[in-house]
Amino acid sequence: MTKPIFSLILSVIFINVFAQLPDSCKLQIGTNLGGLADWGTELPFKDMMHHCRQWYTKDIGNPEYPWNSEMADYISLRSDGYPTQVPQQIPESQYQQMVATIWAITDGWLPGSYVVLFDGDGDLNFWGGINNLVRENTNRYTFDFY
Repeated sequence: MTKPIFSLILSVIFINVFAQLPDSCKLQIGTNLGGLADWGTELPFKDMMHHCRQWYTKDIGNPEYPWNSEMADYISLRSDGYPTQVPQQIPESQYQQMVATIWAITDGWLPGSYVVLFDGDGDLNFWGGINNLVRENTNRYTFDFY
């Protein structure tokens, strides 16, 4: 009787000690997530820019001010997908181009303080359900979302 109990205890110890994967082999993914959509409320990424739509462009100085100048294919982007500079003057347009994007829904955002970081010089425009927007330095904004 003691031999089966000893074998069982030894098996449990062996499984718990030797059957665990090292951290280098563990996958950092979520399960049971829906497809990514900016109108969805699941937020699997910590970097909120991974939840927005693709860049679109707007004319600077165009008195008609169209919603989308449709020049996104001509904008120079870095390898990580962010614009190399804003605004950009491109030969295909008589107006300088700025980029914009959309988060269609913020229902999944957790209430709290958010930080926006960027490289380079410039200003960012924000609108929507945010409070206490503060530009802390040339490359950092903070705001509260409730």
